[in-house]
Amino acid sequence: MTRYPTPPSRYRKIFFLLPLGLLLLSGCTPGLVREQPSPPSPLAGKPPPAPVVDIRPRPLDTVIWDRLRKNFAFEIKDNRRIAIERKRLLKYPKQLRQVQRNARLYLRLVIDEIEERQLPGELALIPVIESSYRAEANSPGGTAGLWQFTAATGRLFGLENNWWYDGRRDVVSSTQGALDYFHRLNRRYNKDWELTLAAYNAGDGTIDRAIRKNRKLGKSTNYWDLELPRATKHYIPRLYALAQIFSDPAAYGLTLDPIPEKHLVYVADTGAQIDMGLAAKLAGVNHADLKHLNPAYSHWATNPKGPHRLLLPASKSEIFRLRLSAVPKDKWMQIRQHQVLKGETLAGIARTHGVAVDLIKQANGIKGHADTRPGQTLAVPTPYTEKESYLIALNAMEMTLPTAAGIPAGDKKPTLAAIKPEQVRKDPVRAIAKRFQGLFSRRL
Repeated sequence: MTRYPTPPSRYRKIFFLLPLGLLLLSGCTPGLVREQPSPPSPLAGKPPPAPVVDIRPRPLDTVIWDRLRKNFAFEIKDNRRIAIERKRLLKYPKQLRQVQRNARLYLRLVIDEIEERQLPGELALIPVIESSYRAEANSPGGTAGLWQFTAATGRLFGLENNWWYDGRRDVVSSTQGALDYFHRLNRRYNKDWELTLAAYNAGDGTIDRAIRKNRKLGKSTNYWDLELPRATKHYIPRLYALAQIFSDPAAYGLTLDPIPEKHLVYVADTGAQIDMGLAAKLAGVNHADLKHLNPAYSHWATNPKGPHRLLLPASKSEIFRLRLSAVPKDKWMQIRQHQVLKGETLAGIARTHGVAVDLIKQANGIKGHADTRPGQTLAVPTPYTEKESYLIALNAMEMTLPTAAGIPAGDKKPTLAAIKPEQVRKDPVRAIAKRFQGLFSRRL
């Protein structure tokens, strides 16, 4: 049988050992997971509350919780291990609230993918345990992103990792990769979701060895009876505890943060590489905020080979589309000319411009270990300065405004450099620009 390597348990540890709550609303639906053989313990603590049917109209901001609840598919039989995890989670309500805020941007996207594939809704809680729903999360063991892939496992599921881009931190690609991974593991373990989840955490090799050991000893090969690493023993009880808590948060003294049903982020596919600073100016968002939404891009531009997507606040998507259409593609990235001096090397030139050696090689068709020669002119992709991004975006604004104080769009206006200070307050473009979230109001 084909094996899909997964990181060993010492690397795929639970990202936050204690609480990482998420968000769900009403009861757990009977479904796919086999009944656990371990009987409830007298030490199990408070059992999960019975589902309560609430026929009152729900505010729009609770619809996302309802959708998640309706996709729940696991039958959870409470036991001591689940109760311990539930108690730990409830001990830290601030973390439970924080993880809801972290999930606000991405939860709808994850649910959409789960519904399309008809997978258990509880899988949307995995990023709570893995990364606290932080797309930029990294662990000391080398895992990264919402779903905490290792580089090797990520590559198996199409998550490229190079100087420009780390697909493990791409929310769209990593979610698709993680759900593909769950599907494959679930087929491998004959639709046993508990073994599937354990293999996702510890690696299929670890689970296979534990199963073989129990078979030799004549013991059950059920997840609850396997000898597993400590993190994996916590993994499924913690997932079940989260599902119980957020199925009926009021019973546990919690109030869910409202999340609108509408998408809060918009996926824009530019079709080509673009400077991130320029994209931020065109979208009307802070550069740091754009980087926060797109942690997959490790440097100052998107990946030259794709994917060419950017996550943007939904309210900025149309502005970005219009302004980007007004910028010629050859302006999306800046290429500087560098004349090689005597004694200069590719490595030194790369350090001077803050780029990778391979990037210069790719831009100039240099193969292998070939180096430079004095007098040679190299094309070097470099980031725009803030002023350069500002000017390009300002021009795009002019081109996309239908009229500005009676001046038809596209009519020639003086450049920013030609505007005298006393003219700024009279300049219609500058006046209109101030209405766009203050993006272009900074004096250069």
